[in-house]
Amino acid sequence: MVSAVQGVIFKCDVPLKEYIRSLDDAASAAEKFIIAELDDQNLFVKVARVEFVEAKVKQFVNALHFTKPEVAPGQA
Repeated sequence: MVSAVQGVIFKCDVPLKEYIRSLDDAASAAEKFIIAELDDQNLFVKVARVEFVEAKVKQFVNALHFTKPEVAPGQA
């Protein structure tokens, strides 16, 4: 018998994929969201958990974003 699962493909670089995998590994069995790892840059994720994954990725990316501090004139 054939079984179909609805999901979304996440395309990302390897470090981000590893972060998403760590989120899935930390989740309880009922909350696991990775259906399949398609290749080095693509994950197939459950539709019901897409918003959660996107929010966590956004937090992760924002935490890695740095801005150059502004220097007052004459303080170079």
